[in-house]
Amino acid sequence: MQRTKRTSRFFNQREEELSDVSDISCPDMDICKSTVKKSDQKRKKRHKFSYVEDVKMLKYIMTENRYDEIKGIALWKTMEILEITSHTSQSMKYHFLNTVIPNLQKYNINKSWVNILFETYPELIQVTHQKSLDTLQQKNYVLRSSTPTKAANKALSEWKDLQSTKNSLQQEQKEKEEEEISEGSKTEAAVSEDELNDDEELSSKRKQLLEKLKHLRNVKAQRKLSTSESEIEDASIATSTKETDHCVPNHQDSLTEEPSDTSDYDRNLIDMAKKTVSNSNPSQERLSESSSSSEEAERVQRDRRSRLLRKRKLQKLARQSNVSASTSGGESLANTSASEHRKRASLTNFVLNEETDNSYHQGKKSNNRGVKTNEMDFAIKIINDICCNFQLDVKDVLATLGSTNGNVNQAISYIKFGPKLSGVIPWTQEEDAIISSTDEHQFKDILQKHGHVAVAQRLQFLDNL
Repeated sequence: MQRTKRTSRFFNQREEELSDVSDISCPDMDICKSTVKKSDQKRKKRHKFSYVEDVKMLKYIMTENRYDEIKGIALWKTMEILEITSHTSQSMKYHFLNTVIPNLQKYNINKSWVNILFETYPELIQVTHQKSLDTLQQKNYVLRSSTPTKAANKALSEWKDLQSTKNSLQQEQKEKEEEEISEGSKTEAAVSEDELNDDEELSSKRKQLLEKLKHLRNVKAQRKLSTSESEIEDASIATSTKETDHCVPNHQDSLTEEPSDTSDYDRNLIDMAKKTVSNSNPSQERLSESSSSSEEAERVQRDRRSRLLRKRKLQKLARQSNVSASTSGGESLANTSASEHRKRASLTNFVLNEETDNSYHQGKKSNNRGVKTNEMDFAIKIINDICCNFQLDVKDVLATLGSTNGNVNQAISYIKFGPKLSGVIPWTQEEDAIISSTDEHQFKDILQKHGHVAVAQRLQFLDNL
């Protein structure tokens, strides 16, 4: 559309104003520079593992002979402190287990190291798959030979050919069957004529066979009667010997005296009776012992669980009464501090008891009234030694001790070797909540995982906290 005079005037005036503004210059103002966005230097960037870093990790682990501790925690903490790589302990552990060990043959290291790692960790070896084609030159693209309509028509024609062949085969089979039926009818007619002639001869032979069968049946019945009478006599003799002797060996001798006229079936029965009397089952005693131990564990488990439930109900009632009664927060703080002190003291009790069993503690046993200062110092010393040896925090050490019921040896093996090599199954907070709850379905799953004895020990540990 053509512009009108007014619009053209307006646009002309606007252009003149803009040209005037562009000519204005201010000497006081500096010439503005182009702004450049700078990334935040404090933000941590994720760097990939290099080939050199992988080789450094391998050299440190194999020269220090700590390849058994790959699945643990302490090794990677020491490597992070020594700054063997610029990565954290968790990232180093994950990268080493998932990428370095499966691809050990790609690194220029000693073959003996490769053999040692493959023997100790066969489950981490990567399965060789077919290499994917990365470049376009290696891929072979096949053009479509025909259109979809042609392919469909071809399939229809093949299907029709198959149906025609099927029908032809069915017709041939029907014709063969009809021929066989006609031939069979002819042969049956001829045979029936011959049988009519031979019926008189066969009837006389059949009569003779029936008479022989009757005679044989009578003979067998007489033999059975004689054998039953002899068995009754033998039983009466055995009862008379029992009354006179009253002992087991005479009973076995009566079984050994076989009747002369007995059949093979009766002899087999007597042999079976001898075996049952002579063979005593020692496996039944073992089963009874195992069942008694499992029953005791179940009983302890039920008692501990009921005590825990009662204890938690009382704690809830005490908390509610404290909240309603206390006007100031002094009493509640004192109660919480006292409960925390009891928990720490109970954990040190368990550490000390385990140390006395495992030749760590050489003094006398602690009294049931309370934990002495010397024993508290000894428990703190053990925890500090574990922290120094494996370079861990106190929280991590206490968490592992709590998950292993205060057993120091199990905690050390779990920290050093991990769950598979150490064979330690740690307890979690979720499992502790399920044990003390009333959910029977989840409780059965935990019994299958840990066993009755382990659950009873865990309930005892939680009860003493």
